[in-house]
Amino acid sequence: MSKFDPLAIFDLSAKLSTMARGGFAFDQYSPTDDKWVAIGVQTKQVLIGPRQGNNFVINAAACKSTFTAGVDYLLGVSLRGSSVSATLDGQVMAGFSYYGVTIEGRLGVFAKGGTGRSTPRRSRPTMPKCGLR
Repeated sequence: MSKFDPLAIFDLSAKLSTMARGGFAFDQYSPTDDKWVAIGVQTKQVLIGPRQGNNFVINAAACKSTFTAGVDYLLGVSLRGSSVSATLDGQVMAGFSYYGVTIEGRLGVFAKGGTGRSTPRRSRPTMPKCGLR
């Protein structure tokens, strides 16, 4: 993937179905160093956090009382500067701001603690337009 302008806005969305936890990995520098947004079916949450080694740290979480394993959910992620926001089926669920830019590393999908599948829906970078005076 190409490097993006640090001020770019990157929107991702996919239909996800998981038996445990699944979602997007972003700003990835190695298999154990990334940030992520996921749905946690067993905990009934939308989660945001970094992965540090084998630990998935949770920075932000929002509850949804009606998660069902194996059902398709539309997970959306917006990356802008140091901020990440997550939507589920079009509803804003959670957000978090990091100390650094969120679009420098690689992007991907993951499943943890069970199987999962995803159908990409949209991936769109938007570059800012600035004029000098």
